[in-house]
Amino acid sequence: MRREQVLTAALRLVGERGVRALTHRAVDRAARVPAGTTSNHFRNRDALLAGMLAQLTEREATDLRKLLGRSRTLPPEDAVADLLAHWLGPARSRTTARYALFLEAARNPRLQRHVDEGRRLVRDLATQAAASAGATDAKRAAWVLTAFIDGVLLSAVTSSSSTPSVTELRYAAHAALIAAGVVWPPTNHQDDDAESHPTAAS
Repeated sequence: MRREQVLTAALRLVGERGVRALTHRAVDRAARVPAGTTSNHFRNRDALLAGMLAQLTEREATDLRKLLGRSRTLPPEDAVADLLAHWLGPARSRTTARYALFLEAARNPRLQRHVDEGRRLVRDLATQAAASAGATDAKRAAWVLTAFIDGVLLSAVTSSSSTPSVTELRYAAHAALIAAGVVWPPTNHQDDDAESHPTAAS
């Protein structure tokens, strides 16, 4: 329990202040635990970063499993848009930490191994989601969808512009699903189309 508390605080710290702010003492303060707690669980910086990457993967896997469940009752583009809205809303700090950690791992082979393992798990879950949504080639669809999600998330957390709305995320997800070769029932967003894309006569 205390270990998870420390890792959650560490991810929040990196998401809000960057990797340079990550020290064992700073995590203790952020987690509101006794001094030395983080060091007791993670003896050095690499161990702490590896633990953070592992928790990040667990959280993302949980979110993707929820997506699998929602995709059985929602159009796929709605399920994907809701996931993106969550990662750019309540979980935005974790999403920002995600890319900070990925860049840190790119220069550290020991950490890169954890990133690769996490990406494989996420890709496997995305493949399941694509297959359940009717993709003709689930593995190819998973690659397209995870690349799309990465692009949207990275663009949003590194931009001073406002976060895309759920409607905008849904349109983008719709296009990505077409590119991924996913087959889904006809959607009912014509009214949204009319509001978002008025004709010249309007």
